[in-house]
Order: sequence, then structure tokens, then C-alpha cells
Amino acid sequence: MEKFFSNKLIQNELNIVKHAIAELEFNEEKDENLEVQVNNYTKEIIVRYLLEEGEKNEMSIRLPPSYPLAEVEIQGISRIGVTQERWNKWILTTKIACKNGTIVDALNLFAANVKAYFSNLNECAICYGVLAVDRTFVTKQCPNGHWFHALCLYKVESFKSFG
Repeated sequence: MEKFFSNKLIQNELNIVKHAIAELEFNEEKDENLEVQVNNYTKEIIVRYLLEEGEKNEMSIRLPPSYPLAEVEIQGISRIGVTQERWNKWILTTKIACKNGTIVDALNLFAANVKAYFSNLNECAICYGVLAVDRTFVTKQCPNGHWFHALCLYKVESFKSFG
């Protein structure tokens, strides 16, 4: 598989990301703080979310030689203004998004999470994902003021029932 197909699949995936970046350049809703670079040689995508005065949150998504049989490798490069726990959850949700969707979906999710956090929007206390501003996702609030995706609560309750 790796010898015959993986390289073509990797190049195709990188081209899809490049195409999505090009489409963003002409989009009115483009986030000026988001920067994405694709390196075909290293088969790596670098994502930067610029804060202020050169500070940035940055991660790398690398496609292994046996992609898609092997999962993408995601590494946090620099973290500014967030706890290690929150950063790890963002990295984990990005990796899950790569596995269950596309790399473009994962990039959008990472950017939305970072933007929402620094815009002081509500986020789920379990996955740290952004709660929809228009409440299109069913959300719940606990007496302590924490917000949750209903699906996250369901998954936690389901997990507890196995114990």
C-alpha cells in the first residue's frame, strides 16, 4: 500500500488543503490571524493562529509515509495564553477530526476553538470545543455555570455505565 498508493493519497490530501487555503484568500470571512503553510517535501501542514505582537499558537500536522493506514501525527509547537490541559484537548480534538473527517475540517476546528477562546465565547467544559453562538447544538448548563455539549455529556454518562 505504502509503495503504490500512500504517496499519491498524501499528495492529494495536501493539494486539498492548498485548495482550501486558496479559497480562503478570496473569502470575505477570512480570519486574518490564521496562517496555514503546506510543505510537500516534509508532508507537513503548519497551522499558526497569531495573537498580538508576534505571539502565536502553532501546531504541525504530519502525514506519515503509510497514510491513511497510519494516523496523522499532530504536534503542538508553541502555546501562548492557554493551559497545557486545554492545549492538549485542542490537539486531541484536532486529531479526532482528522481521523473522522478531513484535514481541512480539523484545521477549521482548531482555528474555531482558538478564536472562540480568545474572543471569550462559551466552550464545552468537557471537550473545550466552541458552543455554537446560535445554540444549534443542544447545550446544557450546570448550576456552577459550566456549559456542555449534550453529546459530550451523553458520552461521559455512557462511559461511566461501563465501570
